[in-house]
Amino acid sequence: MKSLNFIIGILVVFGLFSCNSNTNNLIGEDSSKNFLDWAGSYWGIIPCENCPGIEMELKINSDETFIFTKNYLEKENSETIIEGKFTWINNGNSIELSGFSENEKAPIFKIEENQIRYLNQKGEEIKGELADNYILRKNGNPLVDNKKWKIVEIYGQKVEGGEDEFFMNFNAEDSKVYAKIDCNLMNWDYKIRNELQIEFSNGLSSLMFCPDSLEDQFIEAINQADNISTDGKTLSINKARMAPMVVLEIWEF
Repeated sequence: MKSLNFIIGILVVFGLFSCNSNTNNLIGEDSSKNFLDWAGSYWGIIPCENCPGIEMELKINSDETFIFTKNYLEKENSETIIEGKFTWINNGNSIELSGFSENEKAPIFKIEENQIRYLNQKGEEIKGELADNYILRKNGNPLVDNKKWKIVEIYGQKVEGGEDEFFMNFNAEDSKVYAKIDCNLMNWDYKIRNELQIEFSNGLSSLMFCPDSLEDQFIEAINQADNISTDGKTLSINKARMAPMVVLEIWEF
């Protein structure tokens, strides 16, 4: 009889442990997974003990796959890129990445509005004066992304032509900007960080000859650009604090 009671006791403890584990993984109706628009790319630089910082970029997709890039600043050949699946934990408010070695704890991030927060190894928020330094903010700018803009000025020179001849279209889904200057179509990969920092790369262009074109000046401006400013109606593409290199207006349909 004592043996039977002992076995029942063990089963009860095991059952309670299992219930607690399952409860932690239940997805609440008002959880970040169900309530927030979380899919996208996030970027930030978190504190580092022996370097200026750890640059992190995490792309999480709606199919629960991810691409995680980590780079220790001022350390050569320190960049690592890991792809895999993530798991929702903390009742659907945090995610844990997979695919890491046994010697490296899998990163855990808390999903918040337009940002994610790097958590400690216990899945808890890091407190103190540096707490906000563990935030990765969502790439992009809702005032710019998925909108079409008419180019009205390049290096201070007014652009003469219609919307079909001079435009930029920022497509956030494939992270590409599509443009037309006179008779040539162009596209670049683009990335907006902290809403105002911008980076263009991998530019391509058709090769038609367009007399008296502003194409060369436009390409030069795009290759030098590092920030933008916008109020949702006008968009300026800039380098540092210099005068705007390209000025655009929202295309009203």
